[in-house]
Amino acid sequence: MTVDANKAKSAALEAVVVNVTRLLADARLLQNGGSAGSAISLAILAFEEAGKGHIIENGWEKPRGARSQHSYRHFMAFFVLQASFTQKYQIDMGAVNDKIAARFAALGLKPGNKDPLPPMSSELRDELRADLLPQLDRLSNEQKAVFGIEQRWLTKVADAVHQGQLEKIRQSGLYVDTDAQFAITSTPESIERIDAERWIWAATRVLNLLEKGQYDQPYSPLAELITAANAGDKEAARVLYAAKASAAELKGVSPDDFEKNM
Repeated sequence: MTVDANKAKSAALEAVVVNVTRLLADARLLQNGGSAGSAISLAILAFEEAGKGHIIENGWEKPRGARSQHSYRHFMAFFVLQASFTQKYQIDMGAVNDKIAARFAALGLKPGNKDPLPPMSSELRDELRADLLPQLDRLSNEQKAVFGIEQRWLTKVADAVHQGQLEKIRQSGLYVDTDAQFAITSTPESIERIDAERWIWAATRVLNLLEKGQYDQPYSPLAELITAANAGDKEAARVLYAAKASAAELKGVSPDDFEKNM
């Protein structure tokens, strides 16, 4: 790459970081102001824009089978998230990826296939567990608890990305949708705060990786609270206990009993 090309690339990356930071700041203002619909739309734009930054940084090109630039950027943003998560816990995914690829090949599925993915078979699930569980044995109980929380959070992000739902979710935060008989099916007010928060967090994590290479970071709000509380942060411990107490009250159990069943 020439000197001029390197300068152009650096300028593009800097502009992307500035833009993602702006989008996230606006999303946070809207979220704090009670407008979860607008917040989720901006957060998903930030997620996509951060994915674009990683594409520029790594020189990746959209494969022919990708549905659109939007979906490709969404996928690469999640790819970076998932890769950094496995790096955080030093998990070797080689054998897992080989088994999944073999499963797709046996079913005749090819990259770029737009059909819904088939459910995972119990045999494949057992094989993947056999590869992954021994790698988790070296983690402490506290680390395992955080790992499980973060994995569940990432799974929700993965489902939306792999099912191609992000553009629809982004639009649902801005528009009123109706069916053929003009009955309202969704409005921006139907967006839950927790869903907007999930995408603000996801985009922020992808930005942190682009800007700072920060893979050793909490991957969900709850994981961040638990990590801080375990490190002795009294305010985090107080907020965490209050959250458990509130959830326990909804379930009709004590906070201690709720924690045992988390």
